[in-house]
Amino acid sequence: MARREHPGSGPQSGDGRPTQSGWRSLDEPRASRTKHQLIALGVFVVLGLLFVALNSRKVETRFIVFSVVTPLWVGLVVNLAVGVAVGWFLHVYYARKSRDG
Repeated sequence: MARREHPGSGPQSGDGRPTQSGWRSLDEPRASRTKHQLIALGVFVVLGLLFVALNSRKVETRFIVFSVVTPLWVGLVVNLAVGVAVGWFLHVYYARKSRDG
């Protein structure tokens, strides 16, 4: 991977190791980065389990022609997924529209 350098910071060493005033190579701290990713994943898993536990009661959701009874967390997750999908499609639409003219 390429090195990221902060403008005005000192140079990187030629072998990819950081200098005292420069940024480290993105390849360098794999173990540290993996550890932080695992910690973040653990935090998100705990928060997800807490969310499910706190929103487990059954609710009735009414659509135009039918209704369904599910745990509240299911409805919230479906709503989140629909929102993410709409946001992604709008992003792609406007990116193509601005690129094409």
